[in-house]
Amino acid sequence: MEPAFTLGILYGCGCGFRTAQYFEQLAAYYLKSMSRVRVLIALTGKAERSVASSLLAQRAKHSGLEVAVVLTARQWREYLQNVSHGKAAECNPIIDAADRREVMKRCAERFSPPELFRLFIERCDLLVFQEHHAGAQMVGLLRELLTDMAVPLPVQYELLHPGYASLHYPADRKQYRIYGGPYYDPYQEIRQSVAYLRRNNFVIRAEHLPTVFVRKWRSEPPPGWYHYLTTPDDTDLIFRLRETPRHDHLSLKVFAYAYAVRHDMWAGGRQTPSGADAIRRFRQFGQLLEMIAARREAGERVESFDLMDFDGYDKLLKQYGWVQRPDEMNTRLCDE
Repeated sequence: MEPAFTLGILYGCGCGFRTAQYFEQLAAYYLKSMSRVRVLIALTGKAERSVASSLLAQRAKHSGLEVAVVLTARQWREYLQNVSHGKAAECNPIIDAADRREVMKRCAERFSPPELFRLFIERCDLLVFQEHHAGAQMVGLLRELLTDMAVPLPVQYELLHPGYASLHYPADRKQYRIYGGPYYDPYQEIRQSVAYLRRNNFVIRAEHLPTVFVRKWRSEPPPGWYHYLTTPDDTDLIFRLRETPRHDHLSLKVFAYAYAVRHDMWAGGRQTPSGADAIRRFRQFGQLLEMIAARREAGERVESFDLMDFDGYDKLLKQYGWVQRPDEMNTRLCDE
C-alpha cells in the first residue's frame, strides 16, 4: 500500500472554528489528487486540540482522511491510566479516536521544539507552519533545521488557499515532470538527493529517512535498467541519462552514486561499480526502501541501520526474513 500523503500542522493553529474549517478544506483539497491524506498534529495546546477534534469529526465526510497525533510521554501515560482531570480530560478522547499515535518518549513533560520539528520534517510530505503564530524565533529554528538536514520539504507559511500558496517545492513530486508547469525541472530531484547524501556523509539512518526521500527513491526505474549496471562503461552512462517527463532514473542514479562513493570506486583509478553484485545490491536497496515504507505505514518501529551500508544488506534482509529467490540473484540480459 502506498503511504498516505502526510500533511503536518505545526504552530499553525489559532483558536476558533474558522481555523479548524481551514484545515478541513486543506485536507479536502489534497484528497482530490491523493487517495489518502493523513494529518499529523501535535497536541501542544488548546488550539491544536480543537483542530484535531474537528478533523476527527470530519472523517465520515471525507473518505481517505486520517488523523495522527503526536504525544509527549506524559500525555501517553495519562491516556493509558485513563486520567480524567486537567488537560488529560481533553486530550484522551482525541487520542482514543485518532487513527495513529506517535509518542515522543524523549519529551517527558513537554515538547522540545528542535525534537518536534525534526520529527515533522522526517514524517511529512507537506508542512503548514503559520509564522504569524509561531514567532520569529521558531520560524528561524525551522528554517535552520531544514537547511541543516538538507530536506526539500514543502512548507506553507500562511493559511492561504493551497492553489495560491507559495511553496518552494511542490507538494507532489510528479509536478517536477509536468512539462510547462511551475515546478518543471526533472533534474531537481537528483540535485536534492545528492545534497542530502553529502550532508549526511553518505550515512543514512533508516529510522530517520525523511518521507520525501522514501517516496523519491522508491521511484520505478525504466525497463532494462540492469543494462546500466553490467559493465563500468555502462554504469558511467547512468549519470548522463536524460531525465524527461517519461523517463525517471532517480532511484538508479541515487544508488549508483552512493554505491560508488561508499566503495571508494573513483579513488586510485578503481572502476565504477558494476556487474552481478551491483545489480543485486540495487534490488536489495529497493527492498529495504519498501520495508521502511511498509513499517512506517503500519505504525511499526523501523530498525536502526545504515541504508547505504551495501555490504550489510544480506544480513539485514535475512534478519527481516526477506530472502531473495534464486531467480532474483542474477538478472539475465535476455529477460528484457
